[in-house]
Amino acid sequence: MAKPLAPYVLDGASIYPREREVFSSLITVIYSVDPSRPQPSIMRHVEDTFRQIMVIDRGKWVRRSSFTIGANGDGPSVLPASQ
Repeated sequence: MAKPLAPYVLDGASIYPREREVFSSLITVIYSVDPSRPQPSIMRHVEDTFRQIMVIDRGKWVRRSSFTIGANGDGPSVLPASQ
């Protein structure tokens, strides 16, 4: 199965190049675990992960200043390094 491509818009908000690079990296990581996994399943996983580390601000996706790892928000807090 072919690796999915990162979208330019998610939840009605634009994904700019820097954030799209993050989205693409997530696709690569999740796809590489099981390339035979159906694309909709991969994309759901990537989108959920992307939403944990990004937030919509003024119509575009931007990095959160911090986020919590874990589906229920009960995992450790992460402070991303600035680029």
